[in-house]
Amino acid sequence: MADVNTHKRIGETAYTFRYFPQQSPILINYLARRANVAAPAVDAPFTYLDLGCGNGITANTLAAASPKSRFFGVDHLPEHIANARGVAEAGELENITFIESSFRNLAEHDLPQFDFIALHGIYSWVSEAERSDIRDVIDKHLKPGGLVYVSYNALPGSAVLDPMRDLIKQYTDAISGSPREKAAEAIKFLTNLQENDARYIKDNPVVSATIDDMRDRNINYVAHEYLTEHYQSFSIKTVAAEMAEKSLKYCCGVTQGPAWIRRSQLRKFRYLLSSRSTQLAKDNLTGILLNENFRADIYCRPDHERVDGSSPKTFMTSTFGATNLLPQLHPPSRNLNSEADMILQIISPGQADMGTCAETPEMQMHSPDRLHEFVHYMVEDQFLYPFANKVIEPVEPADDAESDVEGQTDAAKEQEAEVELSWNIISGYNRFILKNRLLRTGRCALASPVVGDGIVIDLITGVFLLALTEAPDQDPVKFSDRSLKTSGRQWLHRGVPVVDPVERKALLTKDHVDFMDNRLPLLVRLGIVESQIIPGDDSP
Repeated sequence: MADVNTHKRIGETAYTFRYFPQQSPILINYLARRANVAAPAVDAPFTYLDLGCGNGITANTLAAASPKSRFFGVDHLPEHIANARGVAEAGELENITFIESSFRNLAEHDLPQFDFIALHGIYSWVSEAERSDIRDVIDKHLKPGGLVYVSYNALPGSAVLDPMRDLIKQYTDAISGSPREKAAEAIKFLTNLQENDARYIKDNPVVSATIDDMRDRNINYVAHEYLTEHYQSFSIKTVAAEMAEKSLKYCCGVTQGPAWIRRSQLRKFRYLLSSRSTQLAKDNLTGILLNENFRADIYCRPDHERVDGSSPKTFMTSTFGATNLLPQLHPPSRNLNSEADMILQIISPGQADMGTCAETPEMQMHSPDRLHEFVHYMVEDQFLYPFANKVIEPVEPADDAESDVEGQTDAAKEQEAEVELSWNIISGYNRFILKNRLLRTGRCALASPVVGDGIVIDLITGVFLLALTEAPDQDPVKFSDRSLKTSGRQWLHRGVPVVDPVERKALLTKDHVDFMDNRLPLLVRLGIVESQIIPGDDSP
């Protein structure tokens, strides 16, 4: 017998604990300016509203990364709000407020005007009436000059999945059980069809890949994504028309994944794309050419102040830097030559804005336009990222005189080399997240006050960081191996589980050297970790 409360209870099932970097105000600010739209400053206090905040991981991380700004998260599910408030309290955050409310009833709460309003994973999964309520909230609370981020499942790419959604929704409506149990049954049902070569699945590789993905997903995610009562895919033009009802104008899209793949796919269509007169028309065509199935877009008011996103002057006071904890391969189409590598070395430390970098002796032979072009390509390809603040390197103690250094005895030099350091994760929020989320989910995002954003930490980097800060007297490799075993987490080396203990120890030892030499210094520069000298026995 069908459970008549299925859809209600799916809406009451807690969502996953994930960080969504696309919602970052730092990224929204940068992309808007690139699209010729002025953006609220992110190196000064701003206000941010997360509509449908779920368990609050994204909102809390952003609040920890921008402690002088004010954040609000809204969700109708009591469990979500309780979880979000619990994390904020445990992380000692004082600049964020979570509100349990529907979008319609949000008018009953005293909310400020916002520089940024974001909704991720909401617009395609609510009713038409709720989408109208969302637009009313935006219309009422968006500041003049503010920006809106909205994501949704997009046409034409998601259209091929609609029959699958309808099929499993009809199947699970006819059986009883909790939303989690129904989601599990839906996966079994689809897997059976897949293994028996159902033509719809066999003839549509995207559908088959989606079923594979569902098996690896958190079961709560599957329930929310595929079994919700309300679901609709949208074309970019449809969403733009709905936003226009509240005087919101399409600004630009938020690229999903490294842009070099998109550029290579769109190269043969450059003339066709250049013939489109508006950004909306160009991006609508791009979505069709790439068969996009998910989009995230930025909106502003029609009278929004304009800037020249193609001019180096617009970004001369902006700082960029590297945030990748693990090495990335440069795209085949953009192998770095000596000039590009030199520019990357100047920019990536994040210690100076573009104007200052342009004035360095190494850059004097290059035009600001060349620097401008290169940096934006590297941001698109995710090798550089816009920073809210500059990296401030620790000040080294000054030597009294060069001769004193030269005159040091071998014993003094040896003693200096043996100085012991203690390592500390700076913010209470990051300490809580690392200890309570990393081994549960296999990764987590730590807040960087330098970037003003969350930095995603992979499993092994996080375990090494725990060893360094929580168990400094233990062998880091043994600690990490033991932590992985205790948690039930498997370490994947190049995508393959490392089962042999001897091989695992050797690989962990090698990876720990890289962590200490490369990843840890980056975490220090990003304001996540700090070190202190441990006083010796003869210290006063």
